[in-house]
Amino acid sequence: MAPRLAISRRPQPLQTRLARELEIFLLAHIDQAEDNHRFARQLAKSSFSSTPFNNRTRDSNGKRGPNGTGIRNGTTEPNGIQESTAPDAQLLHYENPGRTFYNWVRSTSADHTSCPFSFVFFNCLISVTHGDVLGHRARTAYLAEDACRHLASLCRMYNDFGSLARDRDETNLNSVNFPEFVRAETTEAAARAELMSIAEYERRGLDMALDQLDSELLRNGGDAIKWMDAVRLFVNVTDLYGQIYVVKDIATQIK
Repeated sequence: MAPRLAISRRPQPLQTRLARELEIFLLAHIDQAEDNHRFARQLAKSSFSSTPFNNRTRDSNGKRGPNGTGIRNGTTEPNGIQESTAPDAQLLHYENPGRTFYNWVRSTSADHTSCPFSFVFFNCLISVTHGDVLGHRARTAYLAEDACRHLASLCRMYNDFGSLARDRDETNLNSVNFPEFVRAETTEAAARAELMSIAEYERRGLDMALDQLDSELLRNGGDAIKWMDAVRLFVNVTDLYGQIYVVKDIATQIK
């Protein structure tokens, strides 16, 4: 069945939720772009006020990095995980972000990954053969959404862990630019380690939510078990994509 037809035949509450999640996803891109623009302006202001223009370091291609530093591309360590070429580089600081890192990574940043929207879209598609499990009980719906939010936050942190060098070059806001990291850590390498530690905390939350959801649905049997198997497939595929970023940043550099 074509996706459009599958969605049009779903219960109205599920269609309404999908439309809402799509709107949130698109607005998150605007919010992220505004954060990136504000972050870049802060760095430019800091750079111009502290370093003479002609003295700023350039890389081999003549490009300048933020804060007057040469652009540093990522390199791959023997363990296969991409590292910055300057692990002792000082962190770039996003001043006055207007919310905490926790709030940002659970809202704008998580929504920007498309994971919450994709989860609802996925449920629209599989509800034809697996039933509308999300609409059965409040506890089931809560556990499923909680698992999805953990997954989205985890993927964002994995992405930022792997894309720090590119984000620095493109002056895109990264998780470790938030004041919580800048206050506690002094180098990019230390901040990345701290970020990975928080990401693993989110993984434990994801695993617990999935286990609770599994136990909840086992009592129902039938379509509920099939639905849970499908959800675990969604989680595994999404998680794999995030883990790829830990090993290597696969995004296309745009600057």
